Amino acid sequence: MANDLNKSLYVGDEIDLKEIFKILIESKKILISTILIFIIASIIYSLSLEPSFKSSIKFEIGYIETLSGKKNLIEEPSEFISELKILLLKNPDNKLSQKVSMNILENKVIKMETTSSSVEKNENILNELISFIDERHSRLKKLKAEQKKNKISYDIESLQAKINFYTAKLSSKNQSKYLNIISNLEKEDQAIENLKLLAQNSSYTDQIFSLNQTLGYLRQNLKDLDSEVKVKSQIIGNIETDESKPKSPLIIFLGIFIGLITGILLIFINSFIKSYRES
Repeated sequence: MANDLNKSLYVGDEIDLKEIFKILIESKKILISTILIFIIASIIYSLSLEPSFKSSIKFEIGYIETLSGKKNLIEEPSEFISELKILLLKNPDNKLSQKVSMNILENKVIKMETTSSSVEKNENILNELISFIDERHSRLKKLKAEQKKNKISYDIESLQAKINFYTAKLSSKNQSKYLNIISNLEKEDQAIENLKLLAQNSSYTDQIFSLNQTLGYLRQNLKDLDSEVKVKSQIIGNIETDESKPKSPLIIFLGIFIGLITGILLIFINSFIKSYRES
């Protein structure tokens, strides 16, 4: 019983497959025509595609080297990329109308890439970005130098004011008392007062000495600012461009495959419509 059932199913499947192949062979003109149409369309499409060009350039962020050998970047890479992204969003004068990707290769090296159908357009955009970076970093170097000078100058003025304050405390009157303290110590009724004055004047003198040392250190730092080595930001090498041609063989193969599937569907739709009308 089970064997008979399996046999009948096998026979049914064989008949269905034969019927399918029969329909396809009878409608081979539709199938071939559809495939040819898609092949022609894919060839025309692949020929219409222009090659794309990927241009890239590496940019090294400049730094300021102190006399101690410490190198401080003009701008951190993350801030650098953020500023460039804002510039691309603003797109001044419509000169930056295509996407530019940016990646940090090292602590101070940034790689910028852009892709389009024109090498000239890529180079123009990258050169615009380089010009923007040069101007920005020149301003940042001057700004940072001015900020350092202003801060040190302010600290020097503050210290000078403190020195003047403590010097005023050591007036000629106090200084004369200070010089006569030792002799006055013999007098029992003035001993405590003179000891307090001695301690106070000694404290003022120590403060003045310490402030003068700090003042000298700050003045030297102010002079050293002019001796710092400033290395400007610069490009590494030249703009490199890679050409990417359209993948014509893959496009034509996809055209054949889609044409085959579409042709088979059209044949079965046509067969269904015929059988429906006959019934």
